[in-house]
Amino acid sequence: MSEPLSTDDVHDDPAPYSQGIMTGRTIRLAGQVPDDRDGRIVGTGIESQTRQAVANVEALLAVADATLRDVVSVTAYLVDRGDVDGFNATYAAAFPEPRPARATVIVEDLVVDALVEIQATAVRPAGESPGSAPSALDGSSD
Repeated sequence: MSEPLSTDDVHDDPAPYSQGIMTGRTIRLAGQVPDDRDGRIVGTGIESQTRQAVANVEALLAVADATLRDVVSVTAYLVDRGDVDGFNATYAAAFPEPRPARATVIVEDLVVDALVEIQATAVRPAGESPGSAPSALDGSSD
C-alpha cells in the first residue's frame, strides 16, 4: 500500500501530484525545484539552487525517516549545459558515498523559473534505525 509524503518545510504546489510516495521501504519523490516553503525560488546561480533543491529532497526524506544516504537513484534536469560543473560540485558535496545512480538531462525549460529540478528515489535499509545518518548539507559526519 502506498502512503503519500508531505511536509510544510517544502512548498506544496497546487498541481495534482504528491510530494512523495512511500511503498514499503521505497520512497519516490516528485521533482524538487529550488523553492522555499512559500514557493519563492532561492538563489540565482546553479550552486545555490542545487543546494535548495537538495534541501527539499532531504526534508521530504525526513518525513519517511530516511536521509540522502538512502537515495539510490536521481534524475536531474538542468536548463543550461554550462551549469553541469557547478551542479556536479554542489551535488557531490551533498550526497555521501556511494552516490546514487544518476541521469542528468538538459532541458529547454522547467515548469518554474529555475535552473534545476531533482527527482529522487530512496530505499530505507531494513533494520536501520530512523534518522541514523546525519545531514550531508549541515557539514556533520559519522
